[in-house]
Amino acid sequence: MGHVDAVFMHTLVQAATLRLRSFTMPNLANMAWALATLGHNNAPFMGALVQAATLRLPGFSAQNLANAAWALAKMGHVDAVFIDALLEVAQSKIHYFNAQELADTVWALATLGRSNAAFMVALVQAATLRVPSFSAQNLANTAWALAKMGHVDTAFMRPLMQAATRRLRSFTGEDLANTAFKTQELANTAWALAKMGHVDAVFMDALLEVGQSKIHHFNAQELADTVWALATLGRSNAAFMAALVQAAMLRLPCFSAQNLANKAWALAKMGHVDTGFMRALVQAALRRLHAFTKQDLANTAWALATLGHNDAAFMDALLEVAKPKLLSFTAHGLASTAWAMATLGHDDAAFIGALLAAAKLRLPGFSAQNLANTVWALAKMGRGDAFFMGALVQAATPRLHAFTEQDLPKTAWALATLGHRDVAFMRALLAVSTPRLQSFTEQGLADTAWALATLGHNNETFMHTLLAAATPRLNSFTAQGLAEMVWALAILGYNKPTFIRALLAAATLRLPCFSTQNFANNAWALAKMGHVDAVFMDALLVKGQTKLPSFKPQELADTAWALATLGHNDAAFIVALVQAATLKLRRFSAQDLANTAWALAKMGHVDAVFMDALLVVAQPKLHCFQPQGLANTVWALATLGHNNAAFMGALLVVAKPKLHMLTDQGLTNTAWALATLGHNDPAFMGALLLVTEPRLSGFKPQALADTAWALATLGHNDATFMGSLLVVAKPKLPSFTAHGLASTAWALATLGYNDAFIRALLVAAKPKLRSFGLTELSQMRCAIIRLNIKDLEFVRLLAARHSQLG
Repeated sequence: MGHVDAVFMHTLVQAATLRLRSFTMPNLANMAWALATLGHNNAPFMGALVQAATLRLPGFSAQNLANAAWALAKMGHVDAVFIDALLEVAQSKIHYFNAQELADTVWALATLGRSNAAFMVALVQAATLRVPSFSAQNLANTAWALAKMGHVDTAFMRPLMQAATRRLRSFTGEDLANTAFKTQELANTAWALAKMGHVDAVFMDALLEVGQSKIHHFNAQELADTVWALATLGRSNAAFMAALVQAAMLRLPCFSAQNLANKAWALAKMGHVDTGFMRALVQAALRRLHAFTKQDLANTAWALATLGHNDAAFMDALLEVAKPKLLSFTAHGLASTAWAMATLGHDDAAFIGALLAAAKLRLPGFSAQNLANTVWALAKMGRGDAFFMGALVQAATPRLHAFTEQDLPKTAWALATLGHRDVAFMRALLAVSTPRLQSFTEQGLADTAWALATLGHNNETFMHTLLAAATPRLNSFTAQGLAEMVWALAILGYNKPTFIRALLAAATLRLPCFSTQNFANNAWALAKMGHVDAVFMDALLVKGQTKLPSFKPQELADTAWALATLGHNDAAFIVALVQAATLKLRRFSAQDLANTAWALAKMGHVDAVFMDALLVVAQPKLHCFQPQGLANTVWALATLGHNNAAFMGALLVVAKPKLHMLTDQGLTNTAWALATLGHNDPAFMGALLLVTEPRLSGFKPQALADTAWALATLGHNDATFMGSLLVVAKPKLPSFTAHGLASTAWALATLGYNDAFIRALLVAAKPKLRSFGLTELSQMRCAIIRLNIKDLEFVRLLAARHSQLG
């Protein structure tokens, strides 16, 4: 009847205490069972009862033993001595236990947390023979108990689940709701299978069918346990999940903190996205966050990130609760929390600082995946800490063999993103990666190549193996992957025409998916490698032109530089590029401005309005220009004929102390540009010549000719410098071009130099007169007249060439 009268029970227990020695063995067992069933827990009496029962255990029947164990478990009365004695007696009588007694006993042991291996083996052997007689409750309780104790016996679980399946399948149609399995038993059985990792597809399909018909009778705990089990086992179906979520929505106010965390984790594990339900779950969780354990907090953050459910207010609250608990987080909890924050883009510097402090203490316990996820998260958030990164890399090195084919490229990408260079670690990572490259994803291959290029870690043998793995799969690369790959090859100087042609063929198919960065990086990389593919570039520009308004400043500048370097001059595209750049000039870096000016000049694209705007932006940034950028800018202005005296004056002030950092070509181009623009600054030219003179021996013939021409044009006559220049130039005269010979002759005549060098120049010029154009003929005639040269044969040949040109 289950009727409890506290006064009566108290009186009864008092009376029984005095007579316990007279109780028979069934009396003792039945008394314990009755008190447990009525929920009347009297610890002193139970202690006395157990003491009396211990002496008589050998005479207990199977039912007495089972009832006694069940009662103690039900009341939470743990008496290790009694339980051990009970197990010894029960093991000797185990084959007399019926199905109910076996199930009750194993349930009791699991609840009390007491057992031993020998008894469990004997119990399972006995239960195997009784499985056909197990009720639904017996089956569920036995499975739950074995899972609770961690006693995994696959051979026993197979017949146990077959029996459970038969019970589930014996009810069909409208009888499903009346199946012998109660909702708690369904949930417990599912939980047990998941806990033991025992996958039984047939049983789970039957459970889903029956469970769906009863889903609205599940309480909050049962719903949470069931969905956790399904996620752990990787078994479910859309109809059941929809029904489960609908039922859970009604029960959310009853969910405990752990229920909420497990529910979120399970949905994320199964990839079941239901935005409406997640909003409601997050609101319920927000009210219970104070009750979340450290594992609940980490699992919930991970779940939100996995589902892409970004709720900034909730994350702020979650991190606030989590922060004081970080030191007690597990290694996995720390790593998954960091990963979740990065995935959601939820950056909190103070929290990350505290997380890294806790993580550093736990690094020895981090798994390979924990290490990979943590370093990836830090890179994604841009939160590199050199001290922590050093410790992380040290912890990761001996575990690299345990890194998966996803972890290895993820780690390489993260180190590159953070700029953390550790040559020894990268060598070890590549050694582990090389034999596994065929198993890398396409993005993994691209990320690895990108990382090596970013870190400047060039390993030709590894790259050869990587390209061999990538080649047959190029058509499966994403647009981003292809762009990263070609950019990496350019940075590493790994120019393999056959591979690049195959890559461009794949990239052509992906052009509609290219981002603005992909467009710019592809163009820049091809230019860097000097790989000319007009067909691909035409296709790239057609697709890229429509996106030019979205290009970032550097992307515009890099694209212009690439086109100029490749000599791919598309007037319509350049006009569109200049229009887009005009609107963004103020955000151009010094390097962007220099590259853009150089590119337009190289392609002969004259746009005075744009250049005026560029110089307005560039002038206050001149102090940020690199030496080569200054030289390229002044060369561009001269080439375009764009003369701005105020800008040139400011540029030379900045350039003068940096002259020693210019390349030989930079020095020549600067001199040539000043002459072309007619910008005469004697002090600057004097400084330029001082830097140039000791480097003349390394100048190429055209550089020598251009320098001489510049000095003559500017009227800057420096006898010492010219003497040095002529000494260097004389043995190189046979390598001068026709233009170089003519301009040098004109320069010497203009500066008044008439010596043996001129005679050597004429000797070098005679066989090249056929290459002289009208400009060169004019310069040479001017030199002959000014220097009063009497070489009649040369004069005759010069005249003949002039006649040929008309």
